[in-house]
Amino acid sequence: MGLQNGMTHEDIAAIVGRERTIGAVIEIASNMFVPGVTNRQNDHDTSWFALGALDPQTQERVESVADLLRCTGTVEVTDDIRSAKWMKLVVNAAELIPSAIVNLPLGDAARSPGMLEVMRAAGYEAMQAAIADGAKIVPIIGMPPVTTNHPERYVDQIFEEVLTVFSQADTLTTSLQDWRKGRRAEIQEVNGWV
Repeated sequence: MGLQNGMTHEDIAAIVGRERTIGAVIEIASNMFVPGVTNRQNDHDTSWFALGALDPQTQERVESVADLLRCTGTVEVTDDIRSAKWMKLVVNAAELIPSAIVNLPLGDAARSPGMLEVMRAAGYEAMQAAIADGAKIVPIIGMPPVTTNHPERYVDQIFEEVLTVFSQADTLTTSLQDWRKGRRAEIQEVNGWV
């Protein structure tokens, strides 16, 4: 089970087998400024996981892993992990690289003149790619069932949820944290996938 951003579940499955792979989506805000010390910015109730089997015969194992993770946050088991991963990629495309490019915490980037529009446009483009690839618009990060079939409205809703519920004033995206540490960011795995 890979917890990284992007659509890596298929890469993992190609190596270890679909029957041994669990797809996962995670939403936990945290920063790591000192090696080995993670500053978790949200509590149990605003930490969220979705898990799903790539092979339906392993669904029972997914339930067992979900039970283990429930002590860390809300866990949902889905039968469409691919669509859930696409929806997370949509919001990541809107937030990770755009805020890193301007070298600002996520909220500050979204409030900078013109940036919210740029971030939303990146999310809209990612949603178009998701739909073209066969993904369905599904709720993630604890959102209620999707009541709209309007892709751009969904992107606006999910991005607003990330900004208001899952982010604090000093929340830095993973990409910005990586760049500040001189490391490679997940550009290809997120925006490059689109």
